[in-house]
Amino acid sequence: MPLQPVEALPTEIIVSIATHLTSHKDRFHFARCCRRLFDIVCPCTFHPIELPEYCTLDLSWLIDFPLHRRKACLSVENLPLGRPISCSIKRVHSKELPTIDDKVIAQVDELVNYYNGCATWTKELRHGDNCDAWVALLLYILPSLRSMEWLWVESRTRYAAQLVDEVILHRDQFEGSGPLGKLEEVLLKGTG
Repeated sequence: MPLQPVEALPTEIIVSIATHLTSHKDRFHFARCCRRLFDIVCPCTFHPIELPEYCTLDLSWLIDFPLHRRKACLSVENLPLGRPISCSIKRVHSKELPTIDDKVIAQVDELVNYYNGCATWTKELRHGDNCDAWVALLLYILPSLRSMEWLWVESRTRYAAQLVDEVILHRDQFEGSGPLGKLEEVLLKGTG
C-alpha cells in the first residue's frame, strides 16, 4: 500500500495528532504543512493558549504566527498567562521580531498610552526583559478572547493592564468587537 500524504488522513486522526503535541510551536509547524491541516488544527490548537512561563522571545514568536493569519487570531478564546521570566539574551534583535503593521501599533499605542502621554511601549518591545509590551500587543490582536488568567507582577504589567482598563472603561464603544470586545472574565493571581 503506498504512503498517503498527511493531508489525506481522516480529520479525527489529524485532530488526535494535534492534541498529542504538547508544544504550541510544534502545533504551529504541524498546522503549516498544508491548508487543510491549518483549517483543522487551528481551532483546536489556538482555542486556549497556555503560557505557564514566558519571555519576550516566546511572546514575539507566538504573536508572529497569528498576527498574519486572521483565522488563528479568531480561534483564541482563553489565555492563561503564568510567570514572566528573563530571556537568556538581554535584547531581542529586530530580525527575530515579527513585522508589525503601523496601523496596529498606532491603535495599541492609542489605547495603552491613554494615561501615559508619551509612547514608550513600542521601544520596550525590543527590551529582552519586559514581556508586558508584548502581552499588550497579544491582547490587542485576539478579538475573540473571552477569558484570561494573569499572574500579576508589579511594575511588569502596566501596559497590558492599561489596555484591559481602557477596554473595560469604554466597553460600550466596542460592543462585542475590536480589541478585547468579547472579554468576559479576567482572573488576576497575586505574586505574594
